[in-house]
Amino acid sequence: MNSVHKSILIVEDQFLILSFIKNILREKVDTIHTALNGKEGLELYKTHKPDIVITDLQMPEMNGLEMIRHIRKLDPETKILITSAYCDTKYMLEAIDMGVNGFHIKPIDSDHLLDQIDTLIKQLTLEEKAHEEEEKFRVLSSAARDAIVMMDIKGMITFWNQGAERIFGYTQEEVIGKELHRFLAPDYYYEDYEKAMPRFIETGRGKLVGKTVELKALRKNRTPITIELSLTSVKLHDEWNALGIMRDVTDRILAEKELIKAYKKMDVLAHTDHLTQLSNRLDMIEKLNYECTRFERYGIQFSIAIGDLDNFKEINDTYGHQTGDEVLSEIAILLKSNLRKQDVVGRWGGEEFILMYPKTDLKGAMLVTEKIRKALEESVFEHDKKKINTTITFGVTTYNGKSDINECIRIADGALYEGKKSGKNCVVGAPKQGNK
Repeated sequence: MNSVHKSILIVEDQFLILSFIKNILREKVDTIHTALNGKEGLELYKTHKPDIVITDLQMPEMNGLEMIRHIRKLDPETKILITSAYCDTKYMLEAIDMGVNGFHIKPIDSDHLLDQIDTLIKQLTLEEKAHEEEEKFRVLSSAARDAIVMMDIKGMITFWNQGAERIFGYTQEEVIGKELHRFLAPDYYYEDYEKAMPRFIETGRGKLVGKTVELKALRKNRTPITIELSLTSVKLHDEWNALGIMRDVTDRILAEKELIKAYKKMDVLAHTDHLTQLSNRLDMIEKLNYECTRFERYGIQFSIAIGDLDNFKEINDTYGHQTGDEVLSEIAILLKSNLRKQDVVGRWGGEEFILMYPKTDLKGAMLVTEKIRKALEESVFEHDKKKINTTITFGVTTYNGKSDINECIRIADGALYEGKKSGKNCVVGAPKQGNK
């Protein structure tokens, strides 16, 4: 029989019984200490800290129960086996209250005693492994920057690492044994928590178990933060516990929002004419292509108008390019304000503008465009106490799907050219429709 690295203290006032027990166990463990009374046994316990104590109850100077009481104050986990020739109920109940691990009624049965010691050694081995794993877990969790928190079936916090202290601001002393959801989670989560707990207590399962989700949480100063929670269930002592690993992602979420805003701003800038704040050529091409797709799928027609300001070079030459730019910006506002809600206007380049009329045939497009032409004709722009007038010529056409959008634009350009040749300040529909 190979002995295990465990130590036993035998406390027995009858020398023959003590020697008999020692002989039975000498090949079971590698260290055995012996004492003839409780007082001597307690001193040996303090000196050697044995793994298992085997003790009689009735002994001189200090009885077994008194010695056990002192040992339990020193270490509540020490394995203790009582040997006694008496089955005194009072003594037995008192011993049970002190957490004794077993009883052996004299005379000593060697096989039964060995079985009892084997059981205690197995318990010790399992507990040592559990303590080792727990210590590893504590070391790893203390080094982790993430919060690692464990909650029992009553919702009470049973584990709280340094990462949790750093993120939430509570020390272990402040939270261990406290109900997690009452001070860590916003009130609006509590109803869901109460509904989920019965199922979790029974099965260890839940809506969030085994998942990683983003939730709101509260710091000690009640500041709200966003956490990334990975939740799992762990069974300890036949009861389910919730183990959560939490990471403060508040800064990351804010950074992502700022990045999205920056991308949106960049996208707006990439699709906006910086002078007039209208859609630029790129944006208008994308919108026109989208309308072409709608036509191909649903047969929804649309029309376009291309307008070119008449004699605008004279304004630049007479008043300067800065004034010309200011007039262009005011014209852009005028164009936009005279469109219908669904219509779009963009700067096509230089003094040219393009207008798109969704769900509009040529006749409807001509009417809207004429309204815009007339509004500009009647407008006066004042700069440095000088009144400036200008007009615009439009070419209008409707997309028919027989060619691509570039051909449609070319046809509108052709109508615009016809309008310029015929005297400007007019709306010309392709191929032969016009209105002034």
